[in-house]
Amino acid sequence: MALTILFACGGKTERAEQGQTNIESSSEHSNHSKKVKHQGEKYNASLDYSGEKSESLIAYYKLKDALVNSDIDAASSAGKKLAESIAEEKLLVDKDAVEIVRKSNELTEIRSVFEQISVDMYKNLQDGTIPSSQILYKQYCPMAFENKGAYWLSNMKEVYNPYFGDQMLHCGRIEETIN
Repeated sequence: MALTILFACGGKTERAEQGQTNIESSSEHSNHSKKVKHQGEKYNASLDYSGEKSESLIAYYKLKDALVNSDIDAASSAGKKLAESIAEEKLLVDKDAVEIVRKSNELTEIRSVFEQISVDMYKNLQDGTIPSSQILYKQYCPMAFENKGAYWLSNMKEVYNPYFGDQMLHCGRIEETIN
């Protein structure tokens, strides 16, 4: 007897059976291919941030990458660097949220405050407080936080979901391209 759980992500359905996640593609969600298994898949992009001007943006990306990989130690380290860099760059970012990232040992808690950090970083980008030398992508997962949805910033066009990690690695879409 197999346990079946259904998930929805932007017009497609995921079916998890005995620890595996299979994705059934829809025309509305083009970044999922037929029956792609995500369970255990890791995000292994070797990213070069050397061209980026903002240390806070680099720290934010490292935090996002740590959440994609469900790596609590890397998330904590990135949170410490993010706290330092937002103070140096005088950015308006929820300091309580950043402090939770620095101190928490729970990925769920860090992911919940990552949403607010993402909102604040986006506002700083929009008002020009954060200079970026790269094309950025505002990406969105409609399933985050019990289908409330949440977005994040990425320097990669391909979607890697920090809210679900390897459970739904590519769930999401690009909402905006920021030059």
